[in-house]
Amino acid sequence: MPVYELRTNACCFTWPSLKVLELAHRGIRSLAVSRAKGDGDDGVWEFLGILTFLDPPRPDTKHTIDCAADFGVSVKMITGDHRAIAVETCRVLGLGTTVLGAEKLPLMKAEDLEKCTTLGRAEQMLPATSYNLI
Repeated sequence: MPVYELRTNACCFTWPSLKVLELAHRGIRSLAVSRAKGDGDDGVWEFLGILTFLDPPRPDTKHTIDCAADFGVSVKMITGDHRAIAVETCRVLGLGTTVLGAEKLPLMKAEDLEKCTTLGRAEQMLPATSYNLI
């Protein structure tokens, strides 16, 4: 999925935020860093750079998921990551790339969740939603 598909309102994005989205698309967590210019009361900020954080799945995770599937267990992933990071992580683990956002989960019945084949990738999920899902 190209970065431009991740944007919802392109006119509001600056270079740092586009770079953060590009990194997220590659599964890399990042944080833009800035500091206030002058006394900080005038609202002017200076962009300093982007810090990146690598947190890939453990080396044995894909094998574990594959073994579970061999035994008929349907694996679902719940994460608080940004949707782009969730998509890349799911792709790496062989879970597909359809990410179901947490906003849809409270509206679904337990029977529908059980039957759903595209569920299992829920990003930016609050702990209460995770608890209800489980």
